[in-house]
Amino acid sequence: MKKRILPVLMSALLLFAAGCGQNNDAAAKKDSSEKVSETAEAAQEASADTGSEDAGSVDTTDGNTLMIVTNPGIHKEILDKAQTILSKDGITLDILEVDDYMGPNLLVDADIYTANYFQHEEYMNSFNTMMDTDLVQVGYIHFEPMGIYPATRKAISELTDGDTIVIPEDASNKTRALLLLQRAGIIDLKPSESGQYTISDISGNPYGVSVLPVDASIVPSMVGEAALLVMNGNFARDNFLSLSDALYYEESDDSETAPYWNVIAVREMNKDNPLVKRLVEVLSSDEMVSFINDTFEGTAVA
Repeated sequence: MKKRILPVLMSALLLFAAGCGQNNDAAAKKDSSEKVSETAEAAQEASADTGSEDAGSVDTTDGNTLMIVTNPGIHKEILDKAQTILSKDGITLDILEVDDYMGPNLLVDADIYTANYFQHEEYMNSFNTMMDTDLVQVGYIHFEPMGIYPATRKAISELTDGDTIVIPEDASNKTRALLLLQRAGIIDLKPSESGQYTISDISGNPYGVSVLPVDASIVPSMVGEAALLVMNGNFARDNFLSLSDALYYEESDDSETAPYWNVIAVREMNKDNPLVKRLVEVLSSDEMVSFINDTFEGTAVA
């Protein structure tokens, strides 16, 4: 379906970003404002691409249209497949693709879009804490195993003193990556009462490696500068890798990885929305489970 965005979307989102997360510091507010500005610009570009004469207005739902925000790649492919099933019910997904991790949540919390599908539950919970939002999950859909992928080193045993391992820097995925490195025997971590870990929690380092957190989207580009890369399944697939390329990876049925299943997220007030419920039913169906497991070569499993 064509994406149509209000001319005032930019100002509305900026006002929202300025007002949310009142308990956070000025730097966090500034960053969220910049992120949501980028999101608004991307949304306006998406509407311009439709070539529609009324591309300056938000498409009001006709009762059978669900407005949902996602990231490009695995999530968008899954939603496109779900659309072919939902169309038989007369339901249309109005899908907006956004490249960053903050925009989809801000758009839903601002009630501009009803749902999003791009994140795991742990990230959503961290976002709620940071931004004082009330997003809730209404369905666990798929899991993207985080893996340790080769870069300048082709095996964990090849690591030498001074090598760099790149991991995602956002709090939830940084913890996840550090725990994965520990399970692979590359580092040891001291106990954490909060369950969150940072680089300073590394207590043992038998290979003498440096662990470098960077934006998750940048990790794949550092293949020539790092010994190993720790990536989520979506970034691996976007860079033509399958789970079989990983040197070590998470298991989908491990209790420690349960918080990292990707979810449909909405505001609390929309958790009983019938279109959202129907989408979750479709995404959880045998047909969709088979599609996910057959299509993504282990980088996404259902």
